Amino acid sequence: MRTFRTRPVRISQRSVVIAIECVESHRYRSSNGCRFSAFVEPVALVVCSPETVRALDMQGNPVDVDALRRDVPALDAEIDTYDQSLDLAR
Repeated sequence: MRTFRTRPVRISQRSVVIAIECVESHRYRSSNGCRFSAFVEPVALVVCSPETVRALDMQGNPVDVDALRRDVPALDAEIDTYDQSLDLAR
């Protein structure tokens, strides 16, 4: 099973950096019982400031924020939460 999650990694008065992570897990059944494996892989960083929202992949290349919002449903709520607090800090 593959899912995406968000995690704030840096919060300041002027900006917020949100990590997008891919979480993949597998369950196996064998004659010896069940096994489980999982890993977390960083996918992108989203930088939110009062002026803009930008996203970069792990190589530093720009990523389409709208595409990330479609792929990672929790990102909208995360951006909205910090967007409101950044507005208050202005």
